[in-house]
Amino acid sequence: MKKIYILSIVVIIIILIGGGIWFYLDYSSAPTLSKPSLIGLTNSSSITFSFSSSKAGVISYSGDCSSSTISAVSGVNSVVFRSLSDGNHTNCAIVVTNSAGKKSLSLAISSFVVDTSKPITNANLNGYTNGNFAQSVTIGFSCSDGGSSGCANTDYAINNGSVQQGNSVTFNSNGRYFLAYWSVDRAGNEEVPHTELNNIKIDLGQTPSPIINTSTGYQNQSFNLIYTPSNSNDNCYYTANGGDSLGYGSCSGTFGGVSFAGDSEYTLIVYENDSVGNLGSSGPITITWDTTPPAITLTSPVSGEYNSTTWPTVVLGNYADASTCQYSSDGSNWINFNSCSDTSNYRPNSGSGTLYVRGIDAAGNVQTAVSVPITYDS
Repeated sequence: MKKIYILSIVVIIIILIGGGIWFYLDYSSAPTLSKPSLIGLTNSSSITFSFSSSKAGVISYSGDCSSSTISAVSGVNSVVFRSLSDGNHTNCAIVVTNSAGKKSLSLAISSFVVDTSKPITNANLNGYTNGNFAQSVTIGFSCSDGGSSGCANTDYAINNGSVQQGNSVTFNSNGRYFLAYWSVDRAGNEEVPHTELNNIKIDLGQTPSPIINTSTGYQNQSFNLIYTPSNSNDNCYYTANGGDSLGYGSCSGTFGGVSFAGDSEYTLIVYENDSVGNLGSSGPITITWDTTPPAITLTSPVSGEYNSTTWPTVVLGNYADASTCQYSSDGSNWINFNSCSDTSNYRPNSGSGTLYVRGIDAAGNVQTAVSVPITYDS
């Protein structure tokens, strides 16, 4: 009986071929769908979704999801869902039907949320707005999200500075402030910043009090006047001996390239002016500006020949401006005298040579050496 059945099928196929008709009979199994990508939470209404199919075929969609892509290949497939409304989507599914009309099992797409709506931030001004205030001001923020994901955080920036996060901001020091604030939801939608609070002026009657950190002393070349301001957003300048305002600008903490026209003592004061008009000053420091080297002279010995009996004491003249006096036998290697008035540590070298002396003042100015040729016979 089995042989007759098989023979009948063969005869039918031969007859059909002979009649010019060809049928392709697909006795394969239905496609298998697997490895769906997860969507989760998105702020895009057009979503790319990937899945794998064991066979090629025609894609059909159900639920909220649809796509212009209706052909599946064997392997990984990516489709773009048509625009989806905001909200939670729980009923999307895909079926692939192969050429034999066999359908895969329905591939359910895990529920996902679409949120394309930007959050909205309201500022609780507590009665405050642009204007002048003689007390600290606190502004609170509240966020609402018209989409489905909910608010993630509220951001704000003061005077176009760094972005900070928080539900409130307090202005408690003198200044003029520009406040921008906005929120971001969990889907990543970011609100356009609110910028209407652009002139909040706080004046608590506090006077700035900058502090000079540069030490009093001698200088013989341009130097940095270092100070600590009360607020780096204020404006600062300095004066020398009560003269014109110098170095006016932001309170960076440094006035660079400070120098003076003539050797003298200069009293320096730093002034700080805050954005609401309060002016404060530092304590004074005194700088001795000295660019002139000492001018010591060599009174003794004079040029000549000496021995241990005739050797005179080295005597320096005009050394009042020198803080250190030195000697050398070659003009390169220098040794300090005990002091400018006590030269007893000098011992001449035997033979012909030159005695060089020079002075160095408190500002570091070095004198061009003076010298005398001598011969010493020990």
